[in-house]
Amino acid sequence: MGVLLMMGGRVFAQDTHESGDLGLPSGTLWATCTVGTNAPEEYGDYFAWGETQPKEIYKWRTYQYFEYDKFTKYCHDPYYGYGYFHGQGGFTDTLTTLLPEDDAATTNWGNEWRMPTKEEWQELLNNTTNKWTTQNGVNGRLFTASNGNSLFLPAAGGRQDDDIVRVGSSGNYWSSSLRTDDNPRCARFFSFYSNYYDMIDFDRCLGLSVRAVRAAQDTRAAQDTHAAQVTHEYVDLGLPSGTLWATCNVGASTPEGYGDFFAWGEIQTKRLCLYDKSHYEFTDERPTTLEPEDDAATANW
Repeated sequence: MGVLLMMGGRVFAQDTHESGDLGLPSGTLWATCTVGTNAPEEYGDYFAWGETQPKEIYKWRTYQYFEYDKFTKYCHDPYYGYGYFHGQGGFTDTLTTLLPEDDAATTNWGNEWRMPTKEEWQELLNNTTNKWTTQNGVNGRLFTASNGNSLFLPAAGGRQDDDIVRVGSSGNYWSSSLRTDDNPRCARFFSFYSNYYDMIDFDRCLGLSVRAVRAAQDTRAAQDTHAAQVTHEYVDLGLPSGTLWATCNVGASTPEGYGDFFAWGEIQTKRLCLYDKSHYEFTDERPTTLEPEDDAATANW
């Protein structure tokens, strides 16, 4: 199998999927092949945004989160949400980044992998040079980093309705980011031709390619070591779900300790006078379920 990582860069082959170090500021590692294949120059599978399996037809009527011309998930505008009727607001969930269960990279390759955000795509563009080229007979774009390592994206085209279009002349790779400055119809992706490349957005029901990313190996090891050093006791109350409850509050080391106080969705304590609306983090839109980065238990423990 050809390897896209060149000139002495690190390669990790866990889960049979390789990743290359392009020396990016975030330390993010990019997979050397597209989800759906183990060969760098093969096209791989096509996915609608937020769907985790390929299919035969890619259009709105077959899109998982679309019913009666309205969205049932990943919708930040009540006008476009399911249930909108005669001025009554429809469904919203404020989700603008794919959850792991809706991420084609995570569900097909495992928890260490995920689809890149629009910011991570931009980081790749900002910290590499890229050119249209042919590799082993396949057209695509080759990204070369300052450390000498490189990454190849084949021009796999895309799926629309029941057709495969622009194969060999265009590449289109999803990000995990929904467009947020307009209606939720569109998601962000990286698109390129022989003489053009950019981050754009279009209908999320289309079938596009997925190139996965993962955290650097040393970063994951440090996180695992930290987790092993910090322990918190829990108790089994025999609940039907099997959920285990901590024996003390976050911020306390004994069951009787009060622990710390948090505003909902904030992960740090603050001075008593700052617990008011004017100093609350979520001043515009409030999520209905906390993301891990906004969960005080996850962030602190």
